[in-house]
Amino acid sequence: MKKLFTSMLMMFGCMAAMSAQSVTLQKGAEGEVTYKSGDVIEVKAEDLSSPEFPYFKWDPELYLLLPKTSTTVTVTLACESTQGVQFCGGSDCVMTSPGKPVEKKIALTSGKPAPLQIEILDMGGAIADDEEITATLTVASLTKTDSYTIKFLPKNNAGMLDAETEANAISVSGRSLTYSFTHPTVLTLYTISGQAAVTRTLNGAGSMSLEALPGGVYIYRAGTQTGKFIVR
Repeated sequence: MKKLFTSMLMMFGCMAAMSAQSVTLQKGAEGEVTYKSGDVIEVKAEDLSSPEFPYFKWDPELYLLLPKTSTTVTVTLACESTQGVQFCGGSDCVMTSPGKPVEKKIALTSGKPAPLQIEILDMGGAIADDEEITATLTVASLTKTDSYTIKFLPKNNAGMLDAETEANAISVSGRSLTYSFTHPTVLTLYTISGQAAVTRTLNGAGSMSLEALPGGVYIYRAGTQTGKFIVR
């Protein structure tokens, strides 16, 4: 009986340690947006051109965050486009190329966001205005492997993305969620542990009460948009 009890304690200890090593992919060091495995991350071009020199930059501002303990993860970036994607996180900068994904080991420390520094730089107009570049990002830890798709949108799509983002808006104040959608959109609210708490299909502009939700941190997903808020 004592051996069984000891084995159970060891098992639960291992499960807790594995849970503590869950890695989050987020936008920005402060986690303005958090992503779930399978998400498509769209990145618009930033026009840094001068009258004499065309210069565009695509930067998704991706960071990895480990809430507890410390661990090392394997991050792989693959892109089949002849236009390479630069991956500088953890060490020196390496460019992807068709059939040659970049793999890096990145050490994560509890509570300290680690920048991946994944970006495309177009100096001199080498990339066509209507060219879209897609890359696959994979993050493998001891407990699981997550995969994300990064779409570097065409230069001429920047204005369209701004209009869509402006038209489809979500904000939370107190226990009320305000939304504005240009077409029917499925909104799902998740607990911080990843369980779906609310799922609604919304359209137009309006508000939704959050009174039924227990206090805590929540993550929302509406189409391709994700974000985080606190219910007090």
